[in-house]
Amino acid sequence: MFGLIYTTCLKKIIRNKAMIFWLLAFPFALGTLFFIAFGSIYKDQKIKPIKVAVVEKEKDLPIVTVLKEIKNDDKKMLKITFADDKKANKLLDDKKVTGIIYANSYKDVKLTIKENGIYQSILKNIVVSYHVKVNNAEKNISISDKEFVKIVKLSGDNKDPYLAYFYNLIAMICLLGSTSALEMLGSMNKDEEPTGFRILAAPVSNLKFSFIAFLAIETVQLIVTSLALLYFMFVLKINFGGDIPYVFLTAGLGTLLGSSLGFFVTNIKGVSLKSKNAILIWITLGGGFLAGLMMAQMKVIIEEKAPIINKINPASVLTDAFYTLNIFGISERYMQSVIYILVLSFLFLITGSVMVKKQ
Repeated sequence: MFGLIYTTCLKKIIRNKAMIFWLLAFPFALGTLFFIAFGSIYKDQKIKPIKVAVVEKEKDLPIVTVLKEIKNDDKKMLKITFADDKKANKLLDDKKVTGIIYANSYKDVKLTIKENGIYQSILKNIVVSYHVKVNNAEKNISISDKEFVKIVKLSGDNKDPYLAYFYNLIAMICLLGSTSALEMLGSMNKDEEPTGFRILAAPVSNLKFSFIAFLAIETVQLIVTSLALLYFMFVLKINFGGDIPYVFLTAGLGTLLGSSLGFFVTNIKGVSLKSKNAILIWITLGGGFLAGLMMAQMKVIIEEKAPIINKINPASVLTDAFYTLNIFGISERYMQSVIYILVLSFLFLITGSVMVKKQ
């Protein structure tokens, strides 16, 4: 009986050509547009080594060690030219260096610049940070570069901020499984579809049929999401920064969340099918907007103004899981995101099951 119901539900989903088309067209089309729009921006915006002249009055000062060790994406952030005062000023006048750092002594470190800009601000922050550390240090204790820089290993090898749009896109693909669940499970409602009478008359409980249909929906969603990820990774060459198996695992958990959300909304009593569809559209599209699909800074704004929304928004929870997987790998924060996804999914399934039994 399980196999018969499962294959019947699969056939019903696959035969719905309009739904399958949008499930496939949405990620492929939007993913391609994102790639065209953002594909080369990060490469063009990467910070080039900042040229700086250093005038040493004393040798082996801590500030020089710090300047040599500062890195950006495992590359030296500063390109240092050691010179005397006269040569350094000529380099600055000719705009061959961004600024001059005078390393006069352990405490006496100064910066000279001739104009304002991003690179000048970076040099200023370095010197200010050095002075703060020196002032907080105990008297007569020398400072090494390790006291200035706390090295934190970042797992992912892609720090592209525009990658967030693809995280949100995957989250939207996963959550679209909720509309598939509504399309499939809505046929069980005798008040909405004539086939609901046949299902109610079948020698199978509503709850059992619902869960078998849920598994069929989840199967289709896993296939669609996997195809989208394969297209992003191997055709568009998007580097998601984390281990590929865990990227697929996280996406699989996302499809579970989307399908269970649809299972829950479908079984709400006293609400028409059109109203349920509207609810899911508001949750998926509205949640995608709040998570940063249309404007990447939106999630940050929500985190500052109303952080609780990011905790209950399924799209935000999913994108946070992808983000932490890229930046921190299999860390405590990533596991918290995974647990949160599982908790939300089971809450939707349990609540939906209770409503099915009442019907």
